[in-house]
Amino acid sequence: MNQHFVPELYLKNFSPNGKQIFVYDKTIEKSFSSSISSVASHSLFYRETGEDSLEARFGLLETKISPIIASLIENLENDTFSGITSTELSLLAQFV
Repeated sequence: MNQHFVPELYLKNFSPNGKQIFVYDKTIEKSFSSSISSVASHSLFYRETGEDSLEARFGLLETKISPIIASLIENLENDTFSGITSTELSLLAQFV
């Protein structure tokens, strides 16, 4: 099982299509395009699987936080940011 140590929702913000990003491999000193699903991840990174695993719990939190981050980015880009709710702040704090 491939588990991300950098959340896919972060990586998607560096992608023009939400599926591919450019990466740089320091070992071979080359850059190339790669799928988001295969970068910043490792098989069984959290050393557990299942519905109560850390990866599964992160996934549930990412589902809640993704629209908040998308809204923050959009509002900041459009200069329309007016703050966040205490619930959003709590979810962001948990995620960080």
